[in-house]
Amino acid sequence: MLAAVGGEPVYRIHGLNFGPYIDDGEDPEIGVNPVTPAELQERLDLVTPHTNWVRTFSATGDLQGLSQMIHDGGNMSAVGAWIDDDETTNNQEIDALIQQAIAGHIDMAIVGSEALLRNDVSATTLIGYIDRVKTELAAADVSIPVTTADTYVELMQYPEVIDAVDVVFANIYPYHEGSSIHSAIAQLDENHDDLIAVANGKDVIISETGWPSAGQIKGDAMPSAQNAADYFLDFVSWAKAKDVDYFWFEAIDEPWKTRNEGPAGAHWGLFDGDLQLKDGMERVFNGETAPDGPPIVDFSAMPATIETNLNTFIVAGATLNSGDQVFINGVPLAEGEISNAGAYSLPVPLNVGANSFTLETRSASGELLSSSTKTVTYDMSMSTEHERLLYVDAVAGDVGASGPSLEGTIVIVPDQNVVLGMIPGKHVRGISPDGSEIYMDDRSVFSSSNHQLIRMLTFSQSIPVGGFVVSPDGNRLYSRTESVDVTTNTLTTPLPVDIRMPGTFQGAAVPGGPAITNDGRDIFSSRPTPGDRIRKIDTSSNVVVDTGLSGIPAFLSDITVSPDGDSLLVSGFRGGGSLVVADIETLQQTGSVSTRDFSGEIGFVVAGSMAVVGAAGNPANGGGGVFLIDWQSNAQLDYYPIPLADNLTTSNITDEIFVSTGHSNSDGFGTRRLGIDVLSTDGDKLTLTKTFFLGINEYIPSIGTPSNDQIRGVFFKPAVQIIDDGDPGFAIESGSWGTGNSGAGGDNRNASRFGGTKVARWTFTDLTPGRYRVSATWNQHPVRATDAPYTIFDGTTPLNTIDVNQQLEPTGSPDLTNLGVSWQDLGGLVAITSDTLIVKLSNNANGYVMADAIRIERVA
Repeated sequence: MLAAVGGEPVYRIHGLNFGPYIDDGEDPEIGVNPVTPAELQERLDLVTPHTNWVRTFSATGDLQGLSQMIHDGGNMSAVGAWIDDDETTNNQEIDALIQQAIAGHIDMAIVGSEALLRNDVSATTLIGYIDRVKTELAAADVSIPVTTADTYVELMQYPEVIDAVDVVFANIYPYHEGSSIHSAIAQLDENHDDLIAVANGKDVIISETGWPSAGQIKGDAMPSAQNAADYFLDFVSWAKAKDVDYFWFEAIDEPWKTRNEGPAGAHWGLFDGDLQLKDGMERVFNGETAPDGPPIVDFSAMPATIETNLNTFIVAGATLNSGDQVFINGVPLAEGEISNAGAYSLPVPLNVGANSFTLETRSASGELLSSSTKTVTYDMSMSTEHERLLYVDAVAGDVGASGPSLEGTIVIVPDQNVVLGMIPGKHVRGISPDGSEIYMDDRSVFSSSNHQLIRMLTFSQSIPVGGFVVSPDGNRLYSRTESVDVTTNTLTTPLPVDIRMPGTFQGAAVPGGPAITNDGRDIFSSRPTPGDRIRKIDTSSNVVVDTGLSGIPAFLSDITVSPDGDSLLVSGFRGGGSLVVADIETLQQTGSVSTRDFSGEIGFVVAGSMAVVGAAGNPANGGGGVFLIDWQSNAQLDYYPIPLADNLTTSNITDEIFVSTGHSNSDGFGTRRLGIDVLSTDGDKLTLTKTFFLGINEYIPSIGTPSNDQIRGVFFKPAVQIIDDGDPGFAIESGSWGTGNSGAGGDNRNASRFGGTKVARWTFTDLTPGRYRVSATWNQHPVRATDAPYTIFDGTTPLNTIDVNQQLEPTGSPDLTNLGVSWQDLGGLVAITSDTLIVKLSNNANGYVMADAIRIERVA
């Protein structure tokens, strides 16, 4: 039943693909039982109140008057000329299309539908048809977009076709690609983004997408009335959220399509053959919106084949309906592995080699709703060295018997949309500045490249939550009152006081921890006794100073140092939380910003100019979320609501925020966002881009925070590589270079501008094509060049040359602390299509040039 005003739907979709051949025997390819104008009008009148645009597939025959009918009814028309391998009929279609456009009945002209996919014409021929339509319409002073419709795959394979059209008109069908209903929107979103990347700034319109209500299974794609209705709601919600124009496929079931498409071909319509709106489709027209529009990466959404170097995998997801049953390899989930709200998460051990998992969801009556099979290959030699990684500390929490729990460190590869697995029983506490080592609560150190144990640290006790610091150069680790020299793995002079944050709430440690200055000298921690709550420890002299800093929130949570090193930022884990900013030298407060209850960790985005603060919210009244704050002007710029968002980390270069999320059915957000939300910043706005679904951390108002937090820490490892002079990958390509004992690693190479051409080269190999940040370091000196030329290559192809002033210290990259030196970006991000990035420095300059270390970081 439609909720309507004056008989009209509350919401109209953007566009609808319309085929009128709905009765048995009506078949446009055979040409029998033509549709009469009266029948055409009746069927059109059924669907036009539900859409703004109507798309057709032919301009001749039964449909030659359809464009005028559409316009007369008050809708916009996107009219197609059918193109196949018959040149005569193609020209007839194009003639009719042009005539109707000149008559004013067409708002968008579509030359062909999947003509490239069927290989009916070549790209050159199709472009010729498109150019003819554009030329004749321009001559008649008709200005409407002209395009062709094809699958996104075909369009990406023929960039010359994209160049020829006015707008990109792409068919994207997760069903045809065998995607599970749970991962369909994530698949479509990825395909859409891929197409935008090659569209040269042109508008990208989804010309067809849909889901059959019956028919044959394709891979993990299950046709059913419920899945068709759910996909319709999810897709339209996604399109609304991303402001994407689209044409839904299709209006009414057309039985004749079984001849080419199999049983599913007859079941794509919003309306059935009796012209009745199918059950569940009314939700969109009633104005409903799915709460989880952005993609969700759960087990079903991950690739069909996954390679991992972890011996424990995670199968996680959520049922669409209460009472649905979940089976893994035919075995139903046990009590405690699935929550009352339908969220489930199960750690499964892996054997070396290939492991197959089939996840099935069935209704309470036993009907198969979805099925998804993945092959997970456990290979201990697999390298994740060059991947961006997330490490998530998961604990059992206090959520009662109804929900699943995980104990250990979960590893996520965000750029591959993969939850790699889990290191059971180990809880991450920190990461080395170069990203190579992961420090665990039991003092174990794991390699981030293969997730194997490297060594045990010599601390005398376990590493606590909120009581661990890594020096910016990576040479010192601090836990409680102890200090470890990383190079020798020996205890050094102990600290005079314990650096643990003493604040707890309801028996659980609050998020966040102490901070260390960018030069590694001073540690700021919380004082355990009443009164002044922050103290400074000078690690060089072991002198402790009570800061006297005022305005510090009760239940102090996180302390951090700004990227420029000039300010101290502090959050408070209490009702009505706040962010306090202070000058790090004078220790005088410079401002504060109100946040929400139980504020936690602090991060930085937009080159460090903005801070983000996560808040858990109060189980009694909600309010959790992420705050975007201009910490220098003390202005709140944006707020994004997320329950249990008190643990977060950021990627300053990509302005991404990885934050714990606890959306549950009890908070009105649905059950499908439990795990890690990924937010992006666009200027001064926060946008949810996707969720890594872990099935844990459910927000339960009846249980206090943080005792029901099942995520206790989130750590980001960038995909960084550094080649120093003398390292493998560095070479003197030509000329004579001197050596020095300063710079990164305590050495450098240098060359004068005299004595012929001299070139130093840094070669990074086995890279993933994508965008990279490239940075250099050097020691300034008055005799150095002010125009030292660095050239960046994609393989052997030069991309750009950047001149830097080596008489000055490297500047502009305060967030880079690798090797304890400053870095300067060599221009903006560069995109490579090969697996090799080369940087060269020549002596074609006005002074000495210094070749030291080069750092690259993969962005995406």
